[in-house]
Amino acid sequence: MALELVKSPIHVMECVDELRKLLSDKDAYHHFLLSLDQVKLQNNLRDELRKETLELARRTWKRNHGLWSLETSVE
Repeated sequence: MALELVKSPIHVMECVDELRKLLSDKDAYHHFLLSLDQVKLQNNLRDELRKETLELARRTWKRNHGLWSLETSVE
């Protein structure tokens, strides 16, 4: 058999113990999630989007502030 599908009883018990720990320990569950590649990727994308959104908001605010200043100086 190329893939070992049948696990030993000891291995199954270890897996069950790990699952119980993840279900009962919030910190262990959180660290497990953060260790997953897909979660790391999503967190990186979220951080990049957050930075770009803040930069866009700053540029928009500066442009609008400049327009407001120009408008008040014309009046």
